[in-house]
Amino acid sequence: MTTTTEPAGPAGAPAGALAWAHPPGRLPDLLPRARTRPGTWFDLHRSGALVAVADGTAARCAALAVPAVRAAALASLVPARAALARTAAAWVHVGGPPPTRVEVVVPTGARRVDPHPGRVALEAALPAADLVTLGPVRVTTPARTAADVARALPPEDARPWLRRLADGGLEVRDVLDALAARPGGRGVRQARALLLELGGT
Repeated sequence: MTTTTEPAGPAGAPAGALAWAHPPGRLPDLLPRARTRPGTWFDLHRSGALVAVADGTAARCAALAVPAVRAAALASLVPARAALARTAAAWVHVGGPPPTRVEVVVPTGARRVDPHPGRVALEAALPAADLVTLGPVRVTTPARTAADVARALPPEDARPWLRRLADGGLEVRDVLDALAARPGGRGVRQARALLLELGGT
């Protein structure tokens, strides 16, 4: 099999990076660091044009208002058999600070996800009703995301995400009903208390 090597530009930069030596008037929604010269990459961040997201990918600030773009920004960390979960899923649904490490979940019994420094792999029951596709990846629904965040995170970390999800239209009552079906599950008591703080009755 024959392989080809992309010719190098100045200072050993790939030729593809030359297109970003002087960025066009409109940047793409997502920009991999590998496609930019170091000086350009830092200039775009200093100017506020880009926000670093995950795994060497940055996004235009304005583009991050779109959930599908937020999902696509994390796609390199999501294997096909996995879905974004917990704070990563919450960020995709409602924005806020990008996750420092991306949580992904695979169905119980599925092949495990390879280790990655930017990713936390989880295993749990994952019915199709708990998933939605946004951009190129699957994401837990807002209700499933809220339940997972409320059960797994320390309360002080869970509250801001739950408030954002509620402000984004989450039906807290639906989450409470789902938790009531598994009263003995780990973290369910904490989750109920946090969700009731949001006004669920």
